[in-house]
Amino acid sequence: MSNISVSHRRGIKLLLHWLLGPPRLKLPLVPERDFVLALAQCPFDNDDTVHLEALQTIYRKLTNAMYDCPRYGNHWENIGFQGTDPATDLRGVGLLGLLQLLFLTIGLENVELVNDIYKLSRDSLQNFPFAVMSLNITKISLEALREETLNKCCNGRESVVDVVNEFYAGTFLLLYLSWKNQIMTIKDSGFVIKDISLLAKKRPHYVLQILRDYQQERRSSSTSEAFTNLTTV
Repeated sequence: MSNISVSHRRGIKLLLHWLLGPPRLKLPLVPERDFVLALAQCPFDNDDTVHLEALQTIYRKLTNAMYDCPRYGNHWENIGFQGTDPATDLRGVGLLGLLQLLFLTIGLENVELVNDIYKLSRDSLQNFPFAVMSLNITKISLEALREETLNKCCNGRESVVDVVNEFYAGTFLLLYLSWKNQIMTIKDSGFVIKDISLLAKKRPHYVLQILRDYQQERRSSSTSEAFTNLTTV
């Protein structure tokens, strides 16, 4: 807990941040922010049933499996982890990475989004490791929170958790759109992650808005398609 902090600035950087930087986070939201930062420092615990169930839920949702899978094995690569033990990949962003991946896979607002991203990640040409990419997006979200670029959004919503999670989903959406439309492959991953990180942290309001627009458009499309299918019965 002692390492939980936002970015520190000194000298001219501190002065410029005070004059031109983002607003301070509202005092009642500080504990919530610290909680999110603390999650990123909590490691995956094999003895914690909540951690294990979260991991299994992610796997079942993405693969449509009916039953839990073995804790270790190559099957984790099917959802984009790098090896036989997802805990290894989670070390960089801790439980926050796991919980944001869970948020993406089980959130009702994210059904179309996660399906679209996961489908692209399995494409024969444009494939990428879904889970590892998600953890990279969590890292961007964590940096944005630490650098206080999300303060204004959090203050407006009076919530840190909601904003951080939606910023994560919106940033993942930006990556998905860029990856798909520019026909990127895994060799482009380093460049696209860097570009998306810069854009997202510079324009957090845009990230949140494009997520809302996408969700509304996909939801309307799904509803229209369902109605069309119904009329043909």
